[in-house]
Amino acid sequence: ANYATASSLDLNGDTTFTTMTITASTGSAVAGTVTAFGDLTGTTIALADTANNGTSQLTLDGTAAQTVSAAITASVQGDGDITVSNTVGVTFDGLIGVAGTETGTLTIGAAGKATLNKATNVGDIVLEDNAATTLIVNAAVGIDATGSGNGRIDLGDGSIVKVGNGFASGANVILAEGAITDTSG
Repeated sequence: ANYATASSLDLNGDTTFTTMTITASTGSAVAGTVTAFGDLTGTTIALADTANNGTSQLTLDGTAAQTVSAAITASVQGDGDITVSNTVGVTFDGLIGVAGTETGTLTIGAAGKATLNKATNVGDIVLEDNAATTLIVNAAVGIDATGSGNGRIDLGDGSIVKVGNGFASGANVILAEGAITDTSG
């Protein structure tokens, strides 16, 4: 749909579904946003975008631990953004994107915490400045420069990336096609 104004949905409790589709405008730069305060339990969260138009956005802003069990898919390579502003932590138990149709930017907000338990394919990763901003990686992460992403990871001042112990010796943990930038000075 070609929306003239942004559409948003704020989920203030745990939400169960089979497929949740977050749709951005197909004919303008207008976003479609879902903000979730509780757990998201389902099969698929589909980030539906059209190239060079609005971006679908999923924001996780709870004040207690949150779990996302659903796989998160993208309809356009490198589109569909995910933001974690929860400072207690969000655990992703489903795949995020797939090689060739990765999601857009995964942003871990200031003091936000995210744990990736399944393979993750995104266009960019941003960890905002804060000594408590944390990304825990328990499965391979691909950051792809094809599509709308730049394939980069920006490590904000004081931010932390922790690698789980389930990786084989010599395995790729984070494979970034673009720059890895440390803004700590």
